[in-house]
Amino acid sequence: MKRGALVFAVVALLLLADGSYLLVSNNQVGGDTGVLFGNPNMSLSAGTVVLISGGLLLLGAVIMWVAAIRREGRVSGGRGQVSRPLAGEAPTRADAGHDQMRKGQGHQRQS
Repeated sequence: MKRGALVFAVVALLLLADGSYLLVSNNQVGGDTGVLFGNPNMSLSAGTVVLISGGLLLLGAVIMWVAAIRREGRVSGGRGQVSRPLAGEAPTRADAGHDQMRKGQGHQRQS
């Protein structure tokens, strides 16, 4: 999810740069003006529409990043984590068998 947030952030920054250029240069991209939410009384320049799009995309990237950080914190310290025995504790039968297979047999199975 962090990778997706980074991709969204990079695309948002490119859109913000393009929108800033369109706004500063007063370029109307073929004379087209946008309307915000279908309201014909409020027409926006192409640069403003691109800036709004880039801002919303950047907001989505930030929300995804925060969600990924919160999920990572919940998973690493959550209830589902399996704990290892302490140094002074004796390994159980399952642990001993698992260690023996890992040392001697690799991926082969004993019968």
